[in-house]
Amino acid sequence: MGRPDVAGIKRDADVATAEAERDTAIRRAVASRESAVAKALADQERVQAETLSQPSRRKLSVDLKSRKPLLEMVKKQQAQAIKLTTSRPTSCCNRCGAEEVTIEQVQKRAPW
Repeated sequence: MGRPDVAGIKRDADVATAEAERDTAIRRAVASRESAVAKALADQERVQAETLSQPSRRKLSVDLKSRKPLLEMVKKQQAQAIKLTTSRPTSCCNRCGAEEVTIEQVQKRAPW
C-alpha cells in the first residue's frame, strides 16, 4: 500500500463517517418531528374529549341538582317508615299484653 492508497482509504473513511453522521442527524430530526406530531395529536384529542364531555358533565350536574329534593323526600319517607315499623310492634305488644290481662281476668271470674 502506498501513500496514495492510504490517503484514499482515509478520505473514504472520512466520507463514510460524514455520511453516517448526516444519516443519524436526519433520523433524529424525523423522529423528533414524528414525536412532536404525535404529541400535538394527543393534545388535540384530549381537548376534543374534554370539550365533548363538558355538556354531559353539566347535564349530570343539573340532573343531580334537580333530583336532590326528590332524594331528600325519599330519605324522609324512609325515616318515617322505619320510625313507624319500630313503633308498631311496641303498640301491638301493648295491645297483646292488654288482651292477655283481660283473658286472665275472665278466666279468674269464670266458674269452671
